[in-house]
Amino acid sequence: MDDVSDRQRLIGQIVSWLVGLHLLIDAGMLIFAPQLLAAEFQATGWRLASAPIIGLTALAASFLYLLPRTRMVGAILITGFVGGALATVARIYPGLNLHILFLAGIGLSAWVGLMLRDRSLRSLILAG
Repeated sequence: MDDVSDRQRLIGQIVSWLVGLHLLIDAGMLIFAPQLLAAEFQATGWRLASAPIIGLTALAASFLYLLPRTRMVGAILITGFVGGALATVARIYPGLNLHILFLAGIGLSAWVGLMLRDRSLRSLILAG
């Protein structure tokens, strides 16, 4: 029997949807309006032509995360996606800063949202 309260489940769903929504917005900008991100791409050394590919990756990860049957795979992909972004940002903006904290917060929130909804996942992660 699942001992996750209705309140925990609701909070977990809200957190998960906020993470997914953020990635969907990010993916939309990368796919449909990469020119808005040209300065950031230049600062990081990434070619602007890679924006749609990065956007499709974020889109796939967010869809997999938001679908109940594939949410674990989505969380793993989001972790990788955020990890790549963190590495890029850390290279450009050394030290602890708002960019780093925000990206780390997105990655952490993806897992917190799932852990609040799933007792077995919480047990697996916290038991390790």
